[in-house]
Amino acid sequence: MLRNIALFAILLIGCAMTRAHVTDIGDGHRTPEEAFNDRWTGKPEDDVLVQYGKPFEVVQLSNGNHLNSYHREIVVSTSSSRGAFGAYGGGHRAQSDSTTIYCDRRFEIDNATLRVVRAIITGSRCDFSQ
Repeated sequence: MLRNIALFAILLIGCAMTRAHVTDIGDGHRTPEEAFNDRWTGKPEDDVLVQYGKPFEVVQLSNGNHLNSYHREIVVSTSSSRGAFGAYGGGHRAQSDSTTIYCDRRFEIDNATLRVVRAIITGSRCDFSQ
């Protein structure tokens, strides 16, 4: 009987610890934007500079903090050639499309501590893990 109570207590503690861990990491429904913010908040500004280099733009905020902005865009071109007969006899028709994909990352830096207060990422295609 005492052994069953001890086993039950161990199971109960294990379940409570597992639940606490799940609560700490969230319910798994964080957006990529929230995960990006969580990854960078509290990090030193130097970590941002090492990862992304010199900011594209630095903006002074009214609360005394500053914002480091990084903008990246890539033009992606695709082309294809299809054999087709035109109205006057024949030939090939080439088709070309281009799209610009971009990613903006902004980091609010606390002026006193030089740490990231919040991080925002937006764009048509971004690597949220960076």
